[in-house]
Amino acid sequence: MTEVAERLPVPSDRIKGCSVAVVDDEPDDLFMAGFTLETMGFKVTKYNGGAALVEAIRGGKHFDAIVSDVRMPGMDGIAMLNTLRQLGFDIPVIVVSSTAQEDYPTELAPGVAPAGVVGKPYSTEVLGTCVCKVLESTLPPSEN
Repeated sequence: MTEVAERLPVPSDRIKGCSVAVVDDEPDDLFMAGFTLETMGFKVTKYNGGAALVEAIRGGKHFDAIVSDVRMPGMDGIAMLNTLRQLGFDIPVIVVSSTAQEDYPTELAPGVAPAGVVGKPYSTEVLGTCVCKVLESTLPPSEN
């Protein structure tokens, strides 16, 4: 596992410590994504489905970004993203999918789009880089 950590991008001080939710119904994928982002210095909370994440956010839980599998039983990643936008939450969502990106845009509500897309299978470096780019581009500038 130390080889994995050596290849991961190093987040800037501005985004290190950000809160990231990881949503996946596959335990191994949930573990690996969570481990990767924790190793990079992010605060990670894991959920095994979209409905659990939506309930946590409705209950006041804050996240700077969400990494979610697309295809899951129950509330999948696309339904989760649509629901969050309908409820007025504008948290950037990175979708992880083994299907072609062209397969799901018709399922998105008008005007809804993921902040990033990572194809499966992915390397930990690809996931880490995408999360860093999304956080850098969506977090408000720090007040120094």
